[in-house]
Amino acid sequence: MPRWSNDGVQLIYTGATQDNPANHDIFIRPASGNGSALALVPDSGGDDLYPLMSPNGTYVAFSSNLGGNYDVFIYDLNKGERYQVTQAAENDFVSAWAAR
Repeated sequence: MPRWSNDGVQLIYTGATQDNPANHDIFIRPASGNGSALALVPDSGGDDLYPLMSPNGTYVAFSSNLGGNYDVFIYDLNKGERYQVTQAAENDFVSAWAAR
């Protein structure tokens, strides 16, 4: 599930350990390959999938099963805070940012 940031400077992706392959975390790293990967919400308690950076590079949308089923969350890169966007009985997955 790797994706480029809009400016092409960073990669955002999910990764899981061999010991717990069903529990993904989200990482951002420089696209150059230099430097270390930064875990966005390490050990959130949920399986975090489908990360997508906002067009301005300030937020990351992703899906997580933190509450049981998959819902959409937004992570504010500047504040380091996570916000839940959906809370439905069915699974919700991130696919794209849309302007309103």
